[in-house]
Amino acid sequence: MDINFRKYIPERITNRFGEKENILVVLANTFWLVSDRVVRLGVALIVGAWVARYLAPENYGKLNYALAFVALFGSFTSLGIDSILVRDILTSPEKKDKLMGSAFRLKFMSGIVAYLASLLFIFLIKDEMRDRDTMLMISIMGIGNVFLAFDIIDLYFQSQVKSKYTIFAKNYAFIIVSGIKVAMILCNASLFLLSVTWLLEMVFSAAALVIIYEKRGFSIRKWSKEWSTMKYMVAQGFGFYISYISTFIYMKMDQIMIGDMMDNRAAGLYASSTKLYEIPYTLLLIIGSSVYPSLINVYKVDKELFYRRIRQITTTLSMFGLIVIGSTWLLGAWVLNMLFGIEYNEAVEILNIQIVGIYFMCLGVLRSSYLSIVSGQNVLMISTIFATIFNLLANFYLIPVMGAKGSALATVITQFLSLVIINLFFEKTRRYFLMQAQSILLLDVFNRLKKHLAPNK
Repeated sequence: MDINFRKYIPERITNRFGEKENILVVLANTFWLVSDRVVRLGVALIVGAWVARYLAPENYGKLNYALAFVALFGSFTSLGIDSILVRDILTSPEKKDKLMGSAFRLKFMSGIVAYLASLLFIFLIKDEMRDRDTMLMISIMGIGNVFLAFDIIDLYFQSQVKSKYTIFAKNYAFIIVSGIKVAMILCNASLFLLSVTWLLEMVFSAAALVIIYEKRGFSIRKWSKEWSTMKYMVAQGFGFYISYISTFIYMKMDQIMIGDMMDNRAAGLYASSTKLYEIPYTLLLIIGSSVYPSLINVYKVDKELFYRRIRQITTTLSMFGLIVIGSTWLLGAWVLNMLFGIEYNEAVEILNIQIVGIYFMCLGVLRSSYLSIVSGQNVLMISTIFATIFNLLANFYLIPVMGAKGSALATVITQFLSLVIINLFFEKTRRYFLMQAQSILLLDVFNRLKKHLAPNK
């Protein structure tokens, strides 16, 4: 399904871009990504809220504890090679099949190892696990980590700024599984049967990606592995790997720690707040991944333009962050109670704290892309390790004092320190910090206003 995005943009806007066709391509790709996420987040929020109402905070906490546990082990399958693969496909398109074949085998093997490690961990701590349902859910959902290897197809289309193809593929799987979840709720299915749908989505998504890849004239049978390429990818991605794992730990351990240090009900309340928080968070990640290929191309041509683009995007996102925080403080309680029900009313205070972190995410969402392009993997690794250690310590201290609200506060403080303040301490990120400071002060906005308001001479 090919749709000409340009014909939907007013001519006076397209004329302003002149020869800058890459900007229109990025806008088109971002349009598809954001449209996809709006649909997915909307459906996921409604179905997820329905699941939360059906299960009540206690069982909803169990489900999200298991999901966080599986996601934590799933983070080990990334190997930090995603941005490396996108970059190398762009710079060496003739090696596409070799790069994708090598990346697939790395991710597939790491998925198997991650699943076996999760089973071993369950076995070792089974006496301390809270119930049999949790163990069974983790055992079944964990299989999905093996199918994450097929996401390299999505990465290929990202590198070509053609994410719409994988959007269609993944949406088919998502809609089917959402329908199955609704049917299970109507049939009064057990908690365990509901958890199986998360595995089904991973399997269906993998199959859909393969189908769309083949329909576009490619073939997974042409993928070939090369040990030297695999070693190169692991070495190149090591810094990103440690960073990714560290980030995932501090983003998922809060749910696990709340479940362990408090109870399932508290974990369910925190999970409902997180569902709303993830809407703007996911949109930020989409924007970051969509502009990444364009930033690579700009950096190769004009480094000053590269820095200016980052500053402009960050300024725009900082304004978006302020709007999101204000809207949440005004309407968050109403939205949360409407979706999840009065049983989740206590989650409002958690959400009001948690949403502040979106502003620091807006300021730092391009940070990993920036460090990838300027070869700052070590900086990324060090800062995320710091963030993980700080977040774990803050959770250990704040959860007993403030409950689930303490975990939300720990995350916000961690985001401020790891995405903004720490940039002062590294030579490669000081300029990025200055761009963040300019974005906070909205200097680009004021300069534009000054230019438009200045009298014509």
